Amino acid sequence: LDIRHVAFSSANLGYALVAMDFAPPAGIFARACVGVVLIGLFPTPATGVGSWLSGAVAVGVRASGAVGYDLASGQVAWTFQVPAGSTVETMSRAVRRGVGLIGYRRGDEPTSTVVALDAATGAPLWQRVRPDPPDRAAGCDTLAPADDTAVLAEGTDLVAVGLLDGEEHWRVPLGSAFRLLAVAATPDQALAVYTDSQAPEQLVVHAVDPRAGRRRLRATLPAPGVTAVVVLGVDPVVLWAGGGASGGGASGASVSGGSVSGVVALNPAGGWRATVPRLRDGVALVPGTRAGTSRLPERPALVTRVLVPAGDLLITPARVGLAVDPTHLAGYSLIDGTQQWCVDLGDEIAAVEVDGDRIVVQASSHLVVVSRPDGRILETVWLGSTADLIAPGTDGHD
Repeated sequence: LDIRHVAFSSANLGYALVAMDFAPPAGIFARACVGVVLIGLFPTPATGVGSWLSGAVAVGVRASGAVGYDLASGQVAWTFQVPAGSTVETMSRAVRRGVGLIGYRRGDEPTSTVVALDAATGAPLWQRVRPDPPDRAAGCDTLAPADDTAVLAEGTDLVAVGLLDGEEHWRVPLGSAFRLLAVAATPDQALAVYTDSQAPEQLVVHAVDPRAGRRRLRATLPAPGVTAVVVLGVDPVVLWAGGGASGGGASGASVSGGSVSGVVALNPAGGWRATVPRLRDGVALVPGTRAGTSRLPERPALVTRVLVPAGDLLITPARVGLAVDPTHLAGYSLIDGTQQWCVDLGDEIAAVEVDGDRIVVQASSHLVVVSRPDGRILETVWLGSTADLIAPGTDGHD
């Protein structure tokens, strides 16, 4: 089966290159290459954790460890195995400075181990045993590389350690009892999203300077019933919140019951900037497509693959009217939450990639290039079935 998938995927990728005059958008081309290389790496959904693309190496992370593949030859470049009886349960979405982070646990122990891997060689640079947060949502991100630091949820604190040496840089207490929903970081900002035990119906967004740990903002948002949060953007903060009410008024400033449900963007001071509810005027945001939205709390990659902030726009697949499949692509303002454009692509959308002013959409049988400012279709390329071209994900969860 894998040989057939490799053959079909390679052929489809070749057809796409010819149709695009050998000038495809770099992001979608890299994603397709990684998808072909990693076919067969994850024989069951339970063993696959995620993947990275770093330079000339594609890295697949599974429950038992990680494997690096040379993109030029397709050969195994290195392997890393976690100790017997342990299971990889989380990984960083990104590689920074050639370093990726994975977290593994032995059985039901109350601690886990974070390991920093050199993505080029697979060599472990350091490891750190950390106590678990008091409570955390299933599948939530608990570690992220910033620039020269790794930001971790550790017990009741947010901690930064050196990305290359593991030495602790700073520690910020988050509270005595809370439920962790997400940790994310960029070179310019790090943040944790959680609910405090004393106010369980509010989301707390705590952002700090990743270099010194100084507080940037601490915002609270009404979120009764929200059980999962995925960070779409760190600076400015853009969140997807799931599990709450799904209504929505025409203004987009709030949703049913006054709860965040859908996508919310904050201004630099932590104030409420805009909300894009999951349903408005017959158009439903679809944060997960092929696998269904019921798996989203455990699979944040299904959100980040299709909900993409691009400047002041949120790009998202959408279902219109009574449609079952998300065949429309919509652009929503992250300034006021209004819909800027919506275009029917005539095919179920699987993934979205932004390349400057172009949006490359991977549908079930097409690649479609859409203009970011106005939603015009610029180009359509027939691929047959693209199911085998979807990379297992670059965020550590899919």
